[in-house]
Amino acid sequence: GLGAAVLAVGAASAMRTAGPLLKQLHWRKLADQPGHSVWAQLPELEWGDDARASLRTAFANRRAADAAGTTTPSSSRRVSRVPWSGMFEPATPGGIEPDSPPPLLQLLELRRANNINIVRAQLRHLRTADVAAAVSSMDVDDCLTGDQALQLLAVLPAGDEATALRALETEAIVGARYPGAKGEPTADERAAARARMRDAERFSCELLCVPCGARKLALIALRRSLPQVVSATAATLGALADAAREALCSHSLRVLLATFLRVGNVLNSGTVRGGAHAFDLRVLLTCDAIKSSSDRTHSLMDHVVGFVRGSEAGAAALRALPAELGGLPVGDEGSDALSSVV
Repeated sequence: GLGAAVLAVGAASAMRTAGPLLKQLHWRKLADQPGHSVWAQLPELEWGDDARASLRTAFANRRAADAAGTTTPSSSRRVSRVPWSGMFEPATPGGIEPDSPPPLLQLLELRRANNINIVRAQLRHLRTADVAAAVSSMDVDDCLTGDQALQLLAVLPAGDEATALRALETEAIVGARYPGAKGEPTADERAAARARMRDAERFSCELLCVPCGARKLALIALRRSLPQVVSATAATLGALADAAREALCSHSLRVLLATFLRVGNVLNSGTVRGGAHAFDLRVLLTCDAIKSSSDRTHSLMDHVVGFVRGSEAGAAALRALPAELGGLPVGDEGSDALSSVV
């Protein structure tokens, strides 16, 4: 009656507080797949009670005990502190002789100025004005490579820095013009004003004078690199097509996927992740991090491989897997995962 209902509610509440009984496999369930997909062609696996019992024993949820042993007190965290003193050099020398030339106008931080000078040094075959003119007209076939355009785009001033550089140029122009001069500054006056600046500031001001400079540099880089991009894209699409064919034809891969699907559904039973017919394969890369509750050196990946190796057909499938998927362009992470399975 009422007492039994209260006990049932209390038990359900306790289960929600303690969490699931088994460690969860946090995969993303996929919708039912059409008949020609790998998921629709998975083999039937024989699973006895002993296999389920060993899985439940190995991956029982002991999250509370694990958390208590691995919590890091906040007082033990280390904070890296960077001293501010001495980071930047003074803008002007301390003592200036009466007959020495006036100091060059500086605005940019030393590291930023050095980065701009490195890019400028790679274009030493061009004058600064020629670089700006080439970008402005987008006539760069004999001037800039795609990489150089991307490097110029990376050092192009923007935002507050661009505003400050324009103000610096205005200040330099005022100092370079004749007293009482009015109207727009002439080209000679601009050149005389930029001559008072440091190399990095002068180069930046020249680039800022290019209308829509960032868009033009991006288009230049795309135009110069387009043939290589098209060729690389075609090669990638070909590799993906080959990979899809190999995956569809691999019996060993279907055996492994079927085993993972069965194991994951046992671990996720009673949750929204349970009852899956297909899953996002990226979860396979996390299986080495899910450790057994009784043996921290034993992972979920080891357990799955042990299930597969338990039968003669499964052991043969594991041995055939590298040959069946040998041409798959899986990258470093995928290679590591495949090696750990084999």
